[in-house]
Amino acid sequence: MLQQIRYLRLFLPVMLLCILSFRLLTVPPSAEQQLAFCFGRQLVVQGAVEPLSVRRLDGFSSAVLRCQKVYSDTELAYSGRLRVSVKGELPQAGCVVLKGTLERLDSLRNPGSFDAASYNRVQELGGRLRKAQLLKIEPQVLWWQRFALWNKKLSERMEVAAGAEYGTLLSGMVLGGSSRLDEETRELFTDNGLAHLLSVSGTHIVLLTGLLLALLQWVPLPWRKVIVIILLAAYALLCGLRPPVLRALAMSSVLLLGGSGAERGRLLCLVASLLLCLQPLWLADIGFQLSFGAAAGLLWLLPACQKLLPQALPAPIGEAGGGLPAGPPGVPAAGGFFFLQNLVVCPGRQYIAGAGLGI
Repeated sequence: MLQQIRYLRLFLPVMLLCILSFRLLTVPPSAEQQLAFCFGRQLVVQGAVEPLSVRRLDGFSSAVLRCQKVYSDTELAYSGRLRVSVKGELPQAGCVVLKGTLERLDSLRNPGSFDAASYNRVQELGGRLRKAQLLKIEPQVLWWQRFALWNKKLSERMEVAAGAEYGTLLSGMVLGGSSRLDEETRELFTDNGLAHLLSVSGTHIVLLTGLLLALLQWVPLPWRKVIVIILLAAYALLCGLRPPVLRALAMSSVLLLGGSGAERGRLLCLVASLLLCLQPLWLADIGFQLSFGAAAGLLWLLPACQKLLPQALPAPIGEAGGGLPAGPPGVPAAGGFFFLQNLVVCPGRQYIAGAGLGI
């Protein structure tokens, strides 16, 4: 029996590595490349509206569409996303059929600024249907759209309860999204390096995990961990299962389910491999690199730092503080540097912060 378990432990990582290698070697062309020959042509597109992306301004509606069928002269093999703009109102959920001219997405950038082309590739955005004509509405709401609609309803209730100004800010910090905030508030958060608070990510998941663990102290520890992970998964669904939310959920699961440092390390590698099997393009995402780089530093370099540094130094302030990204947000061009910086610097930041505070 023990020998069979050893073979299974050896077989599963090898199988997962083979699947991951196959996925990385067979990454299809980007969504924009798949539609390269269609730019400037009329397309008929059937797809599902992403509720959290719907915007209305000056008689026009815009949204992101998850394409199900795309027709030019014939049906195209495309299942990525498209940005669409329609005169009138788009439904908040359900599926629609649109007809319009396909245009390229603007991806101009200054050196070191936000890389729109890389973002569009990871998000599988292939182009834009500008001033499209709404041909048909299919009101059936898909399961993932229901969570997004609940998100919108909760945001509206927060705005009613706390007032328009503070309710909008509160809903953005709790449920994510800054589209309803005024430009001055968004710039204020960005200039002070706090824009990440308006997008649900690791900070929100860490705080929620700590709060749930404190509230459920009366529950036996194994069941408490299971309940917390289920509630975190529900929160992730409510926030739209965006990549940062998925990564944060994965990290929390590693922390809760992992045992010793070695077991957590193996679980971290397993989670990273599973996420890359799901979407290989995340390997080029700066957020993915920073998240797993920081977690790897905490698991493998932090114990070495604790042994090498003098015992007089204060105890770590907390793993959550050491796991904060050590690079500026929105700078994908410097991904390799900040990946290494997180791997090396994060484990020591707790001691540096403690020494600076004199505690």
